[in-house]
Amino acid sequence: MKVFFLFFLIVLPFISATTFWSVQDSSGDVYGALDLTESDFKLWYSQFPKIVNTTISSCEIDIVADRDTLLSLYQHGRLTINSITPLHTILFKDFVNTVVANSETPRDLISSVTKKAALQLFSMYSGVDPQKVQYEPNLSIEEYEKRALIVLNWVKSYIKWYNQECLVCGYSKTSFLGMQAPNGTEKKIKCDYDTEVYHCPSCGSYYRFPRFRNFTQLTNQAFGRCSEHSKVFYTVMEALGYTPRYIVCYCNHVWVELFLNNAWYHTDPSEAFFNNPYVYETHWGWKLNWIFGHEPTSVVDVLSRYTHHYSDCIKRRAMSQETLDKILNEANEILNG
Repeated sequence: MKVFFLFFLIVLPFISATTFWSVQDSSGDVYGALDLTESDFKLWYSQFPKIVNTTISSCEIDIVADRDTLLSLYQHGRLTINSITPLHTILFKDFVNTVVANSETPRDLISSVTKKAALQLFSMYSGVDPQKVQYEPNLSIEEYEKRALIVLNWVKSYIKWYNQECLVCGYSKTSFLGMQAPNGTEKKIKCDYDTEVYHCPSCGSYYRFPRFRNFTQLTNQAFGRCSEHSKVFYTVMEALGYTPRYIVCYCNHVWVELFLNNAWYHTDPSEAFFNNPYVYETHWGWKLNWIFGHEPTSVVDVLSRYTHHYSDCIKRRAMSQETLDKILNEANEILNG
């Protein structure tokens, strides 16, 4: 799922009320925005030719109470959302369904390409013979690290970090206009649940940045952020015979773990890290709360592997272990249903 990321209704006191901007087009259809400024909303709806000489309305809206209406607008491409909290409230309704949705990422990645095709693409783009880095049982951790780093460094260099440069003219100071539902073409090639929309003041273009879960599309696109890095690395390592796990940290990041010699090892494809699990807390200064490990048919809580201050992290969750266990049990039942 995408990364700016994921504070949900249970992580913090949930803010269900927010400002809703709206306009109507010449046919009477409503277009709306959540969490955008008025000026960005005007910029966003200016791309639609049917919206002319219109009056902007604004009101406080309860996202939970009005979820069905907002979901319909979003699905029809007439709602843009500036932050992830209301987006996931609208799309997934509750924490269980959000957790389940994140496990669909590895499932879609694996189904989007055969192992043979993934290895062919990896070899073509990287120049590395897959046999030199493939999984073999009972190697030393040092050898596994050496092989993993070859792939990690390739991913980091090949998938260029996207920092909102205009995809038409390359101008660096574009305007982010929120997240919209994938269009028909994007859905067909396994886009995530949202597509970022930008406007370039230099060339005047509106352009879209889909967050794909399709390995071929990801490698063709060759730019992104930590989720794109992790998706490509996950798919390559799975094709090479490793057992990967997609890690979602609700502090703004995703990465991958590898199961080696009966233990899980941290890897971070956007940073080319191997077995440096405390970096987020110790060096990046993050106050961790939720970190889950996702496989196609399971999800587990892996927070304890990434913190020296577990009790403080638990306090930030404001949720009992019993409640979390129930949520994860329900999510795993759905994934295995």
